[in-house]
This record gives sequence, structure tokens and C-alpha cells, in this order.
Amino acid sequence: MKSIEELTPAAREAVRTQRLDGHWEPKKLLRLLDELQRWDTVVEAQKTSAAKVQKYSAIGIFAGIFGGGILSAIAESFALFALFAGTPTAILLLTLWRKKRLRSVDIPDEVRVTIEPLLRKLRADIAEGQRVRLRLDLSGVTGAKAKGKQQMPPSGRAFKIEQTLYDDPICDLRLPLADGAEAALRIDNTYLKIERAQRGRSKTKHKTKWKKQSSVTASWSPAAPVVWKTSALEASAVRGVERVQVREKEGIQIASIQHIYKFKAADSAPDAAPPAKEVLGMFMRLRLLGM
Repeated sequence: MKSIEELTPAAREAVRTQRLDGHWEPKKLLRLLDELQRWDTVVEAQKTSAAKVQKYSAIGIFAGIFGGGILSAIAESFALFALFAGTPTAILLLTLWRKKRLRSVDIPDEVRVTIEPLLRKLRADIAEGQRVRLRLDLSGVTGAKAKGKQQMPPSGRAFKIEQTLYDDPICDLRLPLADGAEAALRIDNTYLKIERAQRGRSKTKHKTKWKKQSSVTASWSPAAPVVWKTSALEASAVRGVERVQVREKEGIQIASIQHIYKFKAADSAPDAAPPAKEVLGMFMRLRLLGM
């Protein structure tokens, strides 16, 4: 798979619109997610290749300016300088355009790392003939999701610090189970972009850092009223990163576990996602303590 045109119509539409929203037969949804997962692998490989080309073309620009300058002075020909310096510059600009285009068709790692493997594990528990409700926002961090910029006080050598917050509610998944219960998963990502301008010895340096917080909420709605083992549920929560809640809806007590994951990266938003194994464990705890 090398081109978006090789995808099935459903997968191609999801990639182009950066959305997936509807009710799905589990088998068909798994095929679609598997296809998106394979597409994501292709895009990640292309992004890695583009990053290498960008690195070497930047080196080539400096080498071309130095070497081309010497050769053009010897030969008294500006064409040599333009050739040696212009070629890597053109490659760099083309690579930057390619990286921007790849970001527009990229698939968040939550599909490959969290959602697809989780759904595959729970497939046998889904009620026969029932459809899975899934809403996915595949667009990632965009300007439309920015919640405003904030100027922070100078610190150390940094004379300007600017923070931008992004909200990205990426996933809402609902699974009708064979015993009549419903399992629900919600993933809400929050990104913090920190841009610093600091004085160096001869010039101003700009640095960018990213922080990502993934709020993963697993909920369990039993088919019939149950008395939740609340104390055991709270005792099972991982201290500092998990929170347990029991709420009532239409006479049924619904229990949920919220787990907060934190990731960091430089230059671009973190791709890391919550592991499906840990999310599955949250559902298993809810199931056992609600029986």
C-alpha cells in the first residue's frame, strides 16, 4: 500500500475527512480499523524517511554554500554556487511540503495502539447482531482546536514564553455486550505547546516543547441494577492517575474508571497513546466488581 487510492472507499473517506462516525457491525469495523492501522504504518515510514531527507538536505545547504562559494570563486561562475546551494535548498523545501501533506493524512496512534486491539479483544463479548457505536476524530492537533494563547512571565534566559492549549476529544466508543450490559470508552486528549525564545551568545534561540495528557474513561453499564463494590473499586485504582466514579442513570448505577496518561515531546506533538492492555484491564476490573 503506497497510495491513498489503494484504500477501500470507507477507509479513503475516513482519511480524507479525518473522521469516522457511525454504527458498525463489529467484523466490518475491525476490517476498517485494520486498514487504517496499516495506512498509519505506511505514513509513519514516509514521515521517518522525510525527516532523514530534511536532516541531510539541511547539511547539504551549508556544505553547498561553503563548497559552492569556493568553486564559483575559482571558476568565476555564479552558476556553480546556485547549483551547489540551490539543489539541497529545493530538496528541503519539497520535503517540508511533503511532511505537511503527510500530516494531513496521518492517523492518530490511538487507532493502532489503543482502539483496534481493544475492540479485537472484546469482539467475542459483543452481542450477536448488535452494532458498535464509534465516533473518531482523526484530525489530531489543529489550529481550530486551540483554546487560546497565554503569555507567561520570563524565566531564566527565556525572555518570551508562550503557551497554547489544545483540546482533542478523539474517541467515543460504545459496545453492546452479550449479557445486556454496555461498555463505553472515551478518550480526550489535551495538548500544551510551550514556545520559548531565549538569548544565546550571538543570536536568539527558539525552542518548542509539547505535553500531552490523555484522559481515558472506561464505563460499565450493567443490564440490571447491581450494587457496586465501591470500596474494592476505589482500592483497585492506581493512586495519583486513576479516579473512580459511580453515578445513576434511569435506575441503573454506572461505574467508570478514569486514567490519566502523560506524554512529552520536543518540536512536535507527542504521538504516544494509551496501551490497549491497560485499558482492557480497566474494563475487566469494572466487570468483576460489578457482578
